[in-house]
Amino acid sequence: MTTLAEELVSAVARRYPDDPSAASVTLSEIRPGEFYGSICRYSEPYGEGKTVVTKASASNLLVLVRILAEKWLLSGVRCPELQKKVAEAARSQALGERGR
Repeated sequence: MTTLAEELVSAVARRYPDDPSAASVTLSEIRPGEFYGSICRYSEPYGEGKTVVTKASASNLLVLVRILAEKWLLSGVRCPELQKKVAEAARSQALGERGR
């Protein structure tokens, strides 16, 4: 069973197979409790010619991955497997919030 993060990384790689450098999903902790993520493509080899396809920030890494995936899907990308994982994550996160 793959995680949402694994599914997102795989979906991005499948979506842009012909880019000169592999497309990337980047997750960073800016400061404690503040996370940033982006999906980038590269028009040139060796990571040159970077274009940020989408980006997001959140106070929780799992929420960040879900938001990043949602934003990417909303840009018109069709990926049923990723959509299913996003829906599962949203339900799980909503249940977790109710339990607090």
